[in-house]
Amino acid sequence: MHPVKVAIFVDLFPPSMGGGATRALQIAQSLASLNFDVTVITGNYHYPRGRSLFSLKWRYENIDNVKIIRVPSVNLPFEGLLNRLINYFFCSIFMLITSPKLKGFNIIISLGMHPFTDFSAYLAKIINPNSHLIIDFSDIFPTRTIYGIVSNAVNRFLLRIADSVTVLNERMEKIFVYLYNPQKRIVSLPNAVDTDVFRPINDARIEKKFLSKFCRQSLRNKIIVCYCGVFGRFQKLANILDAAKYLEEECDNLIFCIIGDGEEKPQLEKLVSNLKLKNLILLPPIKRQFIPFIEAEADVGLVPIVTDYLFLKYIASPTKASEFLSCGTPIIAPKGSFIGSLVLRWNAGYEVDFSRIEEIYKCLKNICQNSLELEIKSRNARLLALSMFSTNALRLRLSEFLIDVLMSIESEIKGKVKNEIK
Repeated sequence: MHPVKVAIFVDLFPPSMGGGATRALQIAQSLASLNFDVTVITGNYHYPRGRSLFSLKWRYENIDNVKIIRVPSVNLPFEGLLNRLINYFFCSIFMLITSPKLKGFNIIISLGMHPFTDFSAYLAKIINPNSHLIIDFSDIFPTRTIYGIVSNAVNRFLLRIADSVTVLNERMEKIFVYLYNPQKRIVSLPNAVDTDVFRPINDARIEKKFLSKFCRQSLRNKIIVCYCGVFGRFQKLANILDAAKYLEEECDNLIFCIIGDGEEKPQLEKLVSNLKLKNLILLPPIKRQFIPFIEAEADVGLVPIVTDYLFLKYIASPTKASEFLSCGTPIIAPKGSFIGSLVLRWNAGYEVDFSRIEEIYKCLKNICQNSLELEIKSRNARLLALSMFSTNALRLRLSEFLIDVLMSIESEIKGKVKNEIK
């Protein structure tokens, strides 16, 4: 019996970094581990560089039994959103050229960026008439913004051509049903984390060797509150810094370690200097291979999100949250968010309104004064990650979903045969 063939269309795929690329890799590898024949059709990188303006070569790779077709891309001399949009546009054209060559596929998956990958995926479905088209919606934007209005219109169109829909979590599924009332099957597929890589390390939280090395000071027996990620406007890390100032005198064993880069970095550096914070260390991004060690040594992980658009916060489920939890590190999550309610239910972390400095301060002061509570939440954090965010959990959801998909394909084929006989 031939293996089931799956084609995945996605704008970015590792070694490019980002939430979309990571999600695509997790889904592709999970399918390959279930003995599906997986082919990923993708572009090159966010900002490709080269001597020529065009890179007019198809590249063929293989990562962990996943076949990759990288379509030609554009090498532009500048960075920014315009560069990415132009590259996505050209990428979609070359994906359309590639689609007719994809024969004998049973399942077609479009992971975005939408709508750039969707037309190619739909063409592949037409060429493979007995195939099933799955479109993944990992973002839903508020309709009162210009981007939201466009996104809303695109989503309604995509729902017409999709056979099934996947989303990021159960909260997003509820909002999706509320907004669009789709007559298609919807399945939530949370972003997975490799729980063998992101894992608790014996005594690491006491010694804190990696963090001490990066911070250039001994952090042994200190309570480390850690953030790793983007310094953007949604994170509002300035509120964390203000809370750190209030805690400087009361909790002298509590240290903030803020790691990353982004548009807000100059303002944060200025604020650190003005506040003369002694309990906060601001560090540049670190290599990916060190992050599991850093997150395992931290006592508390920060997952801040502050936004005016309530349901953006409501559905938020950042990858950093599942990584911290997998390392057995309790997190402080946004109040009312999907991940916030989850850690409260599992007693694996805390919820705060990151727009309110007083709430952040009270939560951190409680952490400083209740070390035993952290130990309990740490064990629960690991259990939560294994249950909800492990690659095994993702494989199980995918296998159950795709068994139903394959059964529906078989049923449709039988129906067509019966009609032809009649």
